[in-house]
Amino acid sequence: MKFLKIITLTLSIFVLFLCPASAQDISSGYVITAKGDTVKCEFKYPVTKLRYKPLNATKYLKITTDDIREFYVNADSSVYEAILAGRGLPDPEFLKRLETGAMNLYEENNSWSLNQNSIIPGKTTVWYVDKKNKPLIELKSENVLFDSSRKSRRASFIEMISDDQPLAEKLKNEKNFDLKTLRNYIREYNSHKTAQQNK
Repeated sequence: MKFLKIITLTLSIFVLFLCPASAQDISSGYVITAKGDTVKCEFKYPVTKLRYKPLNATKYLKITTDDIREFYVNADSSVYEAILAGRGLPDPEFLKRLETGAMNLYEENNSWSLNQNSIIPGKTTVWYVDKKNKPLIELKSENVLFDSSRKSRRASFIEMISDDQPLAEKLKNEKNFDLKTLRNYIREYNSHKTAQQNK
């Protein structure tokens, strides 16, 4: 019980310090609406909801997965895409897209919530991959409570790249399973697929 109180107090302090900085954090970029329209805008990061303001507009609007398909933030040169990440969640959430191609890599950033961008302090980072618009699979996680086993994640990833047999065999013998290594495999897979398409 004492341990839980300490954790709660720590998270409360984290939120207290986070709020003033977040409320003033503004960046530019664009959003792509559910209809496919690209809108240049400014972003504002208040405490609980990310908002955007189209250029020449006066009002900030909420970013929701119902209205926005994805958005790009100049501050970190990143695209955030509305994705149904799994774990039984009924609605999509915005995930940071780290790699784009035949296989995509996404990051569930610890500053985003499980739903509609509400901030949940203490949330850990999870990385996902998908291929040809198939459901995401969890590739790696910092969450020791809900993380699936490394063995099962490795098997799922090998299965996903099995159409590139030499690369799959290389992964089977790979000792490292850190994010940098896995990201290199995704880049190599995408590079091979792009080369095949260009033949």
